[in-house]
Amino acid sequence: MIDRNWDALADSLSDRSTGEPEVVLWDGLRELLGHDHETVDVAFQIFAEDASESGQLRVFLREANDVPDLVSAVPVV
Repeated sequence: MIDRNWDALADSLSDRSTGEPEVVLWDGLRELLGHDHETVDVAFQIFAEDASESGQLRVFLREANDVPDLVSAVPVV
């Protein structure tokens, strides 16, 4: 079983000290959606909260074109 320590992810994102934009490239989203949609929801919540608070986080989804309904509220670059 994969360790699902969401607090650690949120803390690591909020503890950044560089002040520079950071990028997360998420590959394998479609596979994870097929097995654990709740995990994807929680990860998106954490990413969205950090991006809103810091303005420094950019999350790129390799499969974004395949899952438009899920990412429709996420800015596309």
